[in-house]
Amino acid sequence: MGSMFNLESGRSVELIRFHFRETYSFIEGRPDVQFNTDLLRNVLSESLPAGFSEPPHLIAPIMDLSDPDHPHLPRYTVFCQLQSDIVSDYTAFFSTLSVVFFANDIGAKTLPQMVSSVVHGIPWDDLAFDGAM
Repeated sequence: MGSMFNLESGRSVELIRFHFRETYSFIEGRPDVQFNTDLLRNVLSESLPAGFSEPPHLIAPIMDLSDPDHPHLPRYTVFCQLQSDIVSDYTAFFSTLSVVFFANDIGAKTLPQMVSSVVHGIPWDDLAFDGAM
């Protein structure tokens, strides 16, 4: 059983899957706008961790623009899969939502605190998928 928390809407969700990796694992030189654009596109389409089936919702990253020619994404790319027992389709047993976000310090809060602070206001009904067992 994963960690439970409530969204801003009052919906109770469970964190059922979590994965993180360094955003820039191997890079020669420094990232630029095009590199970051390609990296974000790749995160959403090609490089999902094992177990993440539906495309994730990207929570827009806050870029470090201290060097405008070489903007930096936060240090870690974080993937989460959330589940709720509340569904839109009466034939479904649950609804799920995968999200991806970026963070610089993944140890500053507990896992549930970190995830809930990022997804707290997410529009679940617009983004989640209903599923069956």
